[in-house]
Amino acid sequence: KRQRSGAIVNVASLAGLVHPAGMASYNAVKSAVVALTETTGHELAAYGVTAHAVCPSYFRTNLMSSMQGRDETLGQVIASLVDSSPITADDIAAAVLEGLDRGDELILPDRPARDAYALKVNDRAAYDQVMRAQAARLDSLDGKGETGE
Repeated sequence: KRQRSGAIVNVASLAGLVHPAGMASYNAVKSAVVALTETTGHELAAYGVTAHAVCPSYFRTNLMSSMQGRDETLGQVIASLVDSSPITADDIAAAVLEGLDRGDELILPDRPARDAYALKVNDRAAYDQVMRAQAARLDSLDGKGETGE
């Protein structure tokens, strides 16, 4: 703010914009990061400081090493999505730099993230149908009628 320029880059997650079943607390925290970034951008715009929220989908990372919770089924599903992703951290980093160069306040660094967010924004009924089907699928995998929340 004092230097009257700069960029703040916060890494959230696609879960900050699109809210998968079984991940309520994670979704809430990542949504808060998006809101904080947007608010910060508004507050600091007059000082030449920009704020950018990065919201990637699943990519190969060590996310599972810090995951906590009792829902083993959800953990297995997420681990599978992370482990099978063709997207690497280097891919995300390159896309973030490109987004910064374009001046994007919301950086969706991979195609799955862009597609999922576009579905929510452009066809809410279809998005809701996908999310409810995912919730039902997760519930059937769990077998206990619980999603770990």
